[in-house]
Amino acid sequence: YAVLSTLPLSEIGNPILFAEVSGAHYARANSGPKDLERLLRGQGYRCFWNRNKSHAQDDVFTVIEIQSFGDVLQKKPQFNILAIHREDGRLPALLAQAQ
Repeated sequence: YAVLSTLPLSEIGNPILFAEVSGAHYARANSGPKDLERLLRGQGYRCFWNRNKSHAQDDVFTVIEIQSFGDVLQKKPQFNILAIHREDGRLPALLAQAQ
């Protein structure tokens, strides 16, 4: 979060982001997952997580759009997100496979 909050994402082309969300890690940095969520959504990003097992041998990434980081944290104390800007041309393909 600390690094992302200093980057002008729109000025560098609103890249697709892949990040780890962990309440414990954020707490050590005097921050929280909601700070990251607020930052990304405030800059026009939509966030997704993998409903399949992390580090699985099949390496299948089945996405679900995240409505709230807090909802996901109740299921998994640590998870990865894929964040894509709402104007990214690749978003429709991702939404087509989202569950």
